[in-house]
Amino acid sequence: MADLTHVPDPDGARTAAQRLDSAVGNLQDVVTEALNLVKSMEAQAPLFGGDEGGRKFRSNYDVSSGTIITSAQSLVDGLGTVGSVINKSVNGTSSTEDDNTRAIPS
Repeated sequence: MADLTHVPDPDGARTAAQRLDSAVGNLQDVVTEALNLVKSMEAQAPLFGGDEGGRKFRSNYDVSSGTIITSAQSLVDGLGTVGSVINKSVNGTSSTEDDNTRAIPS
């Protein structure tokens, strides 16, 4: 367990870490659903039409959908990393030095 002696509310920190982890999981579900909608729209590309408006829409949509997919997943991945670090900090080992048995040369 982490040393939380300098944290004003250790139980609150643990609760917040758990809530963040849960929120990131919920966000991943929402992003997955949104990305499924983007892919569904991509499958409708033939319905955009072959006229100038349809070609322009398809071109803009292709660029935008790629950006949306990459950005949304990057956001979730980044928040997941932050959540993991926070959880490790709050609920992890008390000292990394205790785990390192290697001698440091003087």
